[in-house]
Amino acid sequence: MFIIGVSLGIFFIAWNAQDQLETAFFLIIGESYLFASFIEVLHTLSYKGMGVFTGNDVNLPSQLWIASGYFLSSSFLFATFFTQKKINPNKSMLAFFIVTTIVVSMIFQGVFPNCYIENVGLTSFAKISECVICLIYCVIIWRLHCLKQNFSLIVWRTFGWGILFTIASHMSLIVFVDVYGCSNMASHCFQIISFFCIYKALLETSILRPFDLVFHDLTKNQNLLNKRIKERTLELNEKDLALLRSNADLNELAVIISHDLREPLRGINNLAYLLEEKHASTLTDEALLLVRRISLSAHRVNKQIQSLMDYLYIDHKQIKKQ
Repeated sequence: MFIIGVSLGIFFIAWNAQDQLETAFFLIIGESYLFASFIEVLHTLSYKGMGVFTGNDVNLPSQLWIASGYFLSSSFLFATFFTQKKINPNKSMLAFFIVTTIVVSMIFQGVFPNCYIENVGLTSFAKISECVICLIYCVIIWRLHCLKQNFSLIVWRTFGWGILFTIASHMSLIVFVDVYGCSNMASHCFQIISFFCIYKALLETSILRPFDLVFHDLTKNQNLLNKRIKERTLELNEKDLALLRSNADLNELAVIISHDLREPLRGINNLAYLLEEKHASTLTDEALLLVRRISLSAHRVNKQIQSLMDYLYIDHKQIKKQ
């Protein structure tokens, strides 16, 4: 009955705290424990000493135990896909109700495989099912490890311990022989500890430390922002290096234009000037005209070079400002 009470407590906490929870992870777990508590009630009432289901042997509580294990493990695994998503609580409740109704109906209609045979013990189906359930919980642990950044450390650890005790609970029943044996008692003790760990994790998240997840999300977003700032800074540094290289290329081009082009042009212009000034009397009119054309062409090219130099100078100043 303690397990049933804890299961209901898990549900009520998750249901009433759903407005404070950023994701559907805890809500799905809470809802699954509500219906698991119903199966657990049937499991408790199905024992011979309770006198509720007459004519039944140990097979019925064993079937309900296996069904509860499959139900909870599958619900946990399903919840791990909603650590960053919301879900419609009414639709998820309806889905859990339908699944629970189908499973319970299969058991009481005799469709569900036998899990226990008198004087023999657990059937092969039950033992394989226990191993499959443990394997599902191992996958859940791996999923929670991958999603560790979505939980506060204390909640993540408490959940982990809860799942480990659940695995221990199911592993204990693989050697189950007698309903009143030590393995059955140990299994239920492990289950109580497991349920309490899940209850404590949910209690820590929604009531005792409701802002831990908020601060955890803020820290995660801040780390993500810092990472993007570093990446952007590296990009800007690369652009600065590219601009510096471009600036160096412009300087080199300015040197080439200033020296390699203007110096020969200056010599041509000076030569034309000397011919026109000192040898004008010895040159024909046609020769003087050609000399003047050479001088004008030299001045024109020099002006174009100066315009190009002015453009390079402006571009050089802009690069320096950047």
